[in-house]
Amino acid sequence: MLTGCWDKVEIDRKVFVSTIAVDVAEDVDKDRELKEMSTEEIPAERGVRKIKVLYAYPDLSQFSAEKGTIEGEGLLEMDTYSMDGAMADATIKGSEDIYLEHTRLLIFSRDLLQYKETFKEVLDYLKRQPKLNRRMYVIMSEGPPKEFSKAKIPKGRQIQSHINGILENAKRNSAINPLTLNDLLINLASDGNGVLPIMKVDKDTKEITIGGTAVIKDYELKGSINEIETVDLQILKGKAKGGNKVIYYEGHPIDYEIDGVLRKLKVEYDEKLKVDINLEIEGRLEGAYLGGEKLDEDKLKEITEGFNESISSQCEKVSEVIQKEMSVDTLGIGDYIEKFKPSIWKKVKEEWEDIFKEAEINVKVKTNIRRIGAIT
Repeated sequence: MLTGCWDKVEIDRKVFVSTIAVDVAEDVDKDRELKEMSTEEIPAERGVRKIKVLYAYPDLSQFSAEKGTIEGEGLLEMDTYSMDGAMADATIKGSEDIYLEHTRLLIFSRDLLQYKETFKEVLDYLKRQPKLNRRMYVIMSEGPPKEFSKAKIPKGRQIQSHINGILENAKRNSAINPLTLNDLLINLASDGNGVLPIMKVDKDTKEITIGGTAVIKDYELKGSINEIETVDLQILKGKAKGGNKVIYYEGHPIDYEIDGVLRKLKVEYDEKLKVDINLEIEGRLEGAYLGGEKLDEDKLKEITEGFNESISSQCEKVSEVIQKEMSVDTLGIGDYIEKFKPSIWKKVKEEWEDIFKEAEINVKVKTNIRRIGAIT
């Protein structure tokens, strides 16, 4: 009580990192040379540069009581050998204390996900760093993360707050699957497989767009699916809480807004795995041309059957891409069998990847149209 503020640090002497971005550097593909380094050699003295780490933070020097908002943003960029090395370099470069507790966004470049061992080193740091916020969002960038700092964003906002705002708004839009650092680490811990939302910069407008999903297999980028396929993937997983589907009826587009999905799996195994994915979808018609003021029962039944066939067909196509081309069980079928069908899991777990790839997967959809809009 008598010592006072013995550890006080002025706010303008602090750097509150809001975004961490990781990209590859010039030595990332020199694995053989780096493995030959002796334990006595120091990577920093040898000038090893495996990764580029970018710390973005709000520029507090631009803040005042009159403005009320912080418009400026500062950047610290390091070419170094590890994430710990980046933090050490950042401390040397600036006179401020660096705080990671307020970080809200983590960006991995597409190039980083091409290098398995380097990506695993970055993940190991993220697991062991107690000061990092595990609830921060994680995203993959199509280009170098630094280029996104030059993108067009709303005035008075930083990159982190703008991207986080898009991800927050996407909770009702299944074309984007927001993912936290904690979720990513849990997914990768079991088998090295996971997914990430994709961030791009529009070539014409220079605006940031987010959509689609990057698929990671054994800690490497296996491929990606677009925004429409991402909605179908979320439906297949039973996690879609939004999204839009369209069919043409009598020459006119009819939109179906998804409110939720109930998924039930039926699994059988007799020399070959057979999986029935039964989906019951709740939703409503939006902005549809219905050909009159009142929608009769027969017409509603035809529209419902149309959505059943359309959604089932689209989901089966995405399932085939995930299963045959990428061979990554992002549908959670293996987890379901392990939890609820242990007798089957004992037979398939040793060769699960091959068995999943050759499995027969059928998708059955039941669409429920709960509302058709107001009639004047």
